[in-house]
Amino acid sequence: MPRFEEAFSRSVNSRYGVACASGTAAIHVALQVAGISAGDEVFVSDFTFIATANPITYRGATPVFVDANDATWNMDPVLVAEELDRRAARGIRQPKAVLVAHVLGMPADLAPIQDACERHGVILLEDAAEALGARYAAGSLVGRQVGTIGLFGCFSFNGNKIITTGGGGLVATADEVLAETRQAPHDAGQAARPGVPPRRDRLQLPPHEHGGGRWVWRNSNGCPSSWRASGPLPGDTTRRWARRQGSRSLRVRRGRFPRCGSTRS
Repeated sequence: MPRFEEAFSRSVNSRYGVACASGTAAIHVALQVAGISAGDEVFVSDFTFIATANPITYRGATPVFVDANDATWNMDPVLVAEELDRRAARGIRQPKAVLVAHVLGMPADLAPIQDACERHGVILLEDAAEALGARYAAGSLVGRQVGTIGLFGCFSFNGNKIITTGGGGLVATADEVLAETRQAPHDAGQAARPGVPPRRDRLQLPPHEHGGGRWVWRNSNGCPSSWRASGPLPGDTTRRWARRQGSRSLRVRRGRFPRCGSTRS
């Protein structure tokens, strides 16, 4: 499992990744480590699969749905900025987080949402379950992979996703402390045991004691085998094509990744 986490993190240019039982579990873990709790509000995309919003209610928080725009079918950044500004002007409590889904492989217009969140001290989270491999082609986020811009980015490896391990998900982050902290809630809060790599043993809890988590959201150790069988990660694929066919052909074929069970010759 650590090999898979490290390989996936490299493929999306994220510093850290922790595999979970599903994309839903990844969002749940991200919300918990981000401090979302009862009484909080979370702005969330309204045009998305229900699993984007469900974990908000698992934390006892309230999802506030934000309409999509016509350009991307994702969360409208104008509506987000207007509502955050309105609340600030009237002294209304801000949402604890904004959870943006990148639906159908299309990156959301994230830069203005990121700017609005930073102005008002709101956490930005990403649901990139449907958009693995998608990158920004222009603007301030050019070249960035979706799911690596917010505090946490959540990915899914369900059978209908871009790559699959038969099931599972992953939380990506650039923050080392958060990467270490989130190991506990995805494993029923259990402290690391002797022999576990150091980055998994930084909570400094005695073995077999629990730090408050109550969910078992870790992925099966067998899932990385399914990943190996289904084909390479996006970054591995594009590098192979770059070596074999050159950058000109790569630009045409980028995004066409091998599928598990493909019958094409």
